[in-house]
Amino acid sequence: MHLQFIYYYKDKLKKTISENQFQDIKEALTVRLNIEFSDLLKEKDKGYPDHQKLRNFIEQEWTKDKDLDIILNKCIDFRA
Repeated sequence: MHLQFIYYYKDKLKKTISENQFQDIKEALTVRLNIEFSDLLKEKDKGYPDHQKLRNFIEQEWTKDKDLDIILNKCIDFRA
């Protein structure tokens, strides 16, 4: 998941956000595994403690609209 995210979004996002913000979003987006692949996972992806607020935000927004471009724009604007 990380590799695909980097491949498709790194150049686009690096124009508007810092490297740290990019890394935070990349890590927090793994929360989608819990939503979309819960039937395949043996245990939930817990993520890193520093990303929990962003992960919760992504989880809420993802259930409203499963469009990654929209979610990314919201993540860029998100302030914990």
